[in-house]
Amino acid sequence: DIIVTGNQFYEYIGRRYADRPKYDILFVSSTHSRPIREYAVQLKKIDGTLKILYRLHPEEKTDERMLSELVQLGIVIENPKSRNIYGAIAECRKVVAYNSTVIYEAAGIGKPVGVIVDEFNQTDAATERITTLIRNCDELVRFVRSETCGNIGAVEDFFAKGGRRLIVDAVNECMHKGGKVRD
Repeated sequence: DIIVTGNQFYEYIGRRYADRPKYDILFVSSTHSRPIREYAVQLKKIDGTLKILYRLHPEEKTDERMLSELVQLGIVIENPKSRNIYGAIAECRKVVAYNSTVIYEAAGIGKPVGVIVDEFNQTDAATERITTLIRNCDELVRFVRSETCGNIGAVEDFFAKGGRRLIVDAVNECMHKGGKVRD
């Protein structure tokens, strides 16, 4: 049997890193950073007023030319060693990622998430339920400009609330002998 208990860590993170938008969008790079970087550049060229935070991946190999293009466009680059990802997520209205666990972390704490999909990065049913898929620059622009994006109901179903209580209840139910687990 599978018991859905939620994730109390996401609930904690959601409370600890309250929404405090400073940027319009967070691009989360990956070890395969070219697609995410190209989308960030295209978006900034389309709308120069957008405040974009581009977070490097801890294992990413970067070069000066790649970074200078982002900086020249006014995109803020963040070193992943400067702080944890949750602070960056809290400071952005929306998150765009490419094949990253940040997809689930950002969705789990309530941020609208766009996932770049291409021939190298396909999604699964779970990702499709809780994110907006982005296959081209037009879809990225729609995602960024949309006031309502993603399926909030699906996110709430996917990440059940009250994880701690659900875990304790599930263990108690499995024990059948009347023993109780401490809260």
